[in-house]
Amino acid sequence: MTTARRIAFVSPRFSPEGTVGGAETLLKALAEQAAAAGRDITFLTTCAKDHFTWNNVREPGTETVNG
Repeated sequence: MTTARRIAFVSPRFSPEGTVGGAETLLKALAEQAAAAGRDITFLTTCAKDHFTWNNVREPGTETVNG
């Protein structure tokens, strides 16, 4: 049996500048622990900065953090 090496986390909002809420804080902690265990982590999220307007503030694209 092989162990999965890649994990994707999906969150409606996630900011590289800092986490924005409880769910995002938990996902960040889980991702950091999984990365420390050798997993390849991907976050899938929107370009929105807040949950009031859901306006796309960030440019769409790919960003590498701590990698």
